Amino acid sequence: LLAGVLARFGPEPAIAVHSAENRLVAIASALVGLSVHGLTGRRTPGVLAAWSFAFLPPIWSMAVVTELYALSACCLSLTLFLLLRGRPALAGIAYALALGSYLPNLLVLPAVVWLANRATVDRRAGVVRFLIPTLLGALVWVMWNLTRARIHPPLGTEFAPVGFADLLRFLSASQYTTHPPTDPQFYLHRVAEHAARVARNLLGVGLLLAAAGGVTLRRERLLGPLALWLLLGLAYFTFHPYQDYDLMTHAAYVVLAIAIGCGVHEVVVRARLRGPAMGRAAVAIATGLPLLLFAIQVQEFRARSTSREVTEFARRSLAAFPRGAVVFARWERFTILLYVQQVHGVRPDVLLLERQEKSRRYAGFAVDGWRRFAAEAMRDRPVIVDGIATPELREPADAVELEPLREGAPSGEPKGTFDRVEWMRVSRIR
Repeated sequence: LLAGVLARFGPEPAIAVHSAENRLVAIASALVGLSVHGLTGRRTPGVLAAWSFAFLPPIWSMAVVTELYALSACCLSLTLFLLLRGRPALAGIAYALALGSYLPNLLVLPAVVWLANRATVDRRAGVVRFLIPTLLGALVWVMWNLTRARIHPPLGTEFAPVGFADLLRFLSASQYTTHPPTDPQFYLHRVAEHAARVARNLLGVGLLLAAAGGVTLRRERLLGPLALWLLLGLAYFTFHPYQDYDLMTHAAYVVLAIAIGCGVHEVVVRARLRGPAMGRAAVAIATGLPLLLFAIQVQEFRARSTSREVTEFARRSLAAFPRGAVVFARWERFTILLYVQQVHGVRPDVLLLERQEKSRRYAGFAVDGWRRFAAEAMRDRPVIVDGIATPELREPADAVELEPLREGAPSGEPKGTFDRVEWMRVSRIR
């Protein structure tokens, strides 16, 4: 909704969505800082917690890509902030929004209920006041999303859940046509890999500060529920059979940032007991964590903000397609081409479709597998496919015959991911 408002009064949709992502991450960071301020009673730990959260690599990445994780992190931060302030009913509404923005937030429900149990003097009433708006809000969101998915199928995804069975497939990751490995070495490797990634994201020092923050959280009787929140937020994606999980762990980083802020408070308080100079030194060292995180990523941010690789790829590809062509592309390229075509009005004569073997619904028509649709379209229109993974197009053997689309071949050496895409013309489908 925020992106839609921004798009109506200013920039084009992609810029509007990025602007919305920036603002949502900023709000989430502020809520993390306010939560720490409420726990410690001091502004400095809150400010450093907000900065650390904003500049953590997974969180920073959410602010500069068109994804849903920023809204999810914002809603989760608001949920935790309201629970810490003893407002379970409002927290239930915020958590329902978190579920509507990103379904795997359901994983942290046990920890959230635990927090709601201690949010008020009457613990049972606190849980009830939290669960009622959560259930009602989640029901509204689920019905809305299922209805929207049936009427306007989402683009750029191989999986659009439209029922309870699909929900189970989503949470079990079977949507990716992968299955959990049975080799224990796989899970040991993933644990080591993910632990190293978290430590690297926190520059090591952040882990030490988070551990020190456990003292404050234990004193506030929050260590148990927040530790459970952290475990649930990391464990599921650590053992997830699919590899793209780094941004999905943002729920855990909300808790880590709060622990870091509380750790700053503990370190500074103990340092000041040894003298004002030691206290100032502790603040300076703690301030170095978010500043160093920012310095490490600012170069990548500048490179992203000035790169035109994606735009040039879309315009070059659309210009190379024959008139009236039917183009099949994988989702990461299909969405880019469709955006440039629809928003900028480039090559409206080209029909853009996702290259999927499964049945795919579009607004007004359906495609029962790209091969069958392509075989029918070839009678009177040229058919083009993205050839970055041409071996998979020839399964079963010799089922699809391809020839390079010379007009779309990039000139010179490939410089980026999209320069390696070679568009192929389908000459025959057996």
